[in-house]
Amino acid sequence: GDMDLYLHPGYAKIIRTVDSYYAANMDMLCAENRGQLFPAERPVRTRSHEEVSTYYGEHSSSLNCLVADNCIIEGDIENCIISSGARIGKGAELKNCIIMRGCEIGEGTELSYVISDKISSFAPGLTLSGSPRLPIVVPKGSKI
Repeated sequence: GDMDLYLHPGYAKIIRTVDSYYAANMDMLCAENRGQLFPAERPVRTRSHEEVSTYYGEHSSSLNCLVADNCIIEGDIENCIISSGARIGKGAELKNCIIMRGCEIGEGTELSYVISDKISSFAPGLTLSGSPRLPIVVPKGSKI
């Protein structure tokens, strides 16, 4: 069979390590990068999850984050990617984190540079801090 060549002139990243995975995710917080990777004329179709809207508590804040539906955000999140079904407790502070589907973050918990795989939970008042070059990776289903 014939083979066609397609040149993608926009954003691209090779992901082979945890820190390159982390960096590529953080790049998605920039609207220009998202636009190059997911242009309107070439939509990416995935399984659709018909979920309820995300709830933001009265004293919560969100700065430069991508948040999916069906989340409850009652703390402060900054530069984070939050997947569906995540629960962020009151007074929790998350900065530069990737929180995957169904994670629960306890009240007053502070996370910085953390990648949390699906359905993990963090006890109230916990503090975990990594760095951009060495984010803390919490395995799927962990209870910390």
